Amino acid sequence: MKELLDRLQNGDQSALEEVYVDYRDPFLDFLKKYKLDRNLAEDIYQDAVLALFENAVKGKLKDIKSSIKTYLFAIGKYMVYKKLAGNKKDSLLFAELPDELEWDNLESEQTNTMLIKLQTYLGQLGEKCQEIIRMSYFEEKSAEEIVNLLGYPNKETLKSQKSRCIQHLKKKFEVYEK
Repeated sequence: MKELLDRLQNGDQSALEEVYVDYRDPFLDFLKKYKLDRNLAEDIYQDAVLALFENAVKGKLKDIKSSIKTYLFAIGKYMVYKKLAGNKKDSLLFAELPDELEWDNLESEQTNTMLIKLQTYLGQLGEKCQEIIRMSYFEEKSAEEIVNLLGYPNKETLKSQKSRCIQHLKKKFEVYEK
């Protein structure tokens, strides 16, 4: 894996082709559970491979803790959820994909279930809470940036609101998980 990753980071086109060929069938099999049109699944695969390659060339995978396959599948899963979200602008699924993914078993049903629940519960929060959580955790914006973007009077007010938002989210998990 290290050698292939090094080749990808150096922009080696043959490494890109190797990834494309090696993971295509397993990836398309993985997407079958989402009941996507075959052409859409293939488009998502191509986009995911290109995103992986772009991230590698940009040096975003230097400290990757997962396998290339796991990272590729995470990108694909993100893209599927983005499509299934119906392109809602307030969806947290539109946040930038994290540079580093540490999910060990992305194919597990438990991970899928938790992501779907998280998306559902986040969607039940108010718009301001969704924005705060998206900016804080997915876009990793600083408190100062969020204060300026959302018009809060100061960081303390933002921290209080963010804390309330997280508490609301935790309560949704508690209520619906019983």
